[in-house]
Amino acid sequence: MRCFVAIEFDDGTRAVLDGIQEYLRENGIRGNFSRLPNLHLTLKFLGEVSPASLPALESVLQKVALRHEPFVLELGELGKFSKGSRPIIWCGIKPNKQLFSLQKDLADELAAAFSEFSGQERYKPHITLVREAALDDSRGFAGKTAVSHASEGTPLDDLLKHARVPEHRIAVGGISLMESTRREGKLVYLQQSFFPLSKN
Repeated sequence: MRCFVAIEFDDGTRAVLDGIQEYLRENGIRGNFSRLPNLHLTLKFLGEVSPASLPALESVLQKVALRHEPFVLELGELGKFSKGSRPIIWCGIKPNKQLFSLQKDLADELAAAFSEFSGQERYKPHITLVREAALDDSRGFAGKTAVSHASEGTPLDDLLKHARVPEHRIAVGGISLMESTRREGKLVYLQQSFFPLSKN
């Protein structure tokens, strides 16, 4: 099983993110847009996980969830990760101490319980909106006729910089263990278990 730990979104948040994706389409972005049911905020990517290890893994998630209270996130600015010739476009999250505390606690506990999860990369919270993105400048934002790819100072950078992200708050009430798989050729994320944030 290919798994990750995530914060899932309600329909209202997905609708706001859908609006941002539509804005990108209208301004010439092409690529692999994340399907609405797949939109989420990753806390920790786990990779391949043996079904036999799920009980121990879920025990760790439960322990972490019991130490944290529900909190609220706010959407931040758009940005991109350069990956080869085409970037990943994402929506950021405004700085939030509770989010970083939760993520660090999760990463530390997973590393202590499973050697394969040791080693913590710097966490940059983001919501993936488009993979393999390119900007068709002929659509009007940049006023050119070529397709622009990822490099600093490109029309794509300008589009993301000037995009207006609606003010939106996301209530976080728990964390989910998710499985990444394919059904009928489509990437789908399936919730395996959910752990409410329930610090007393």
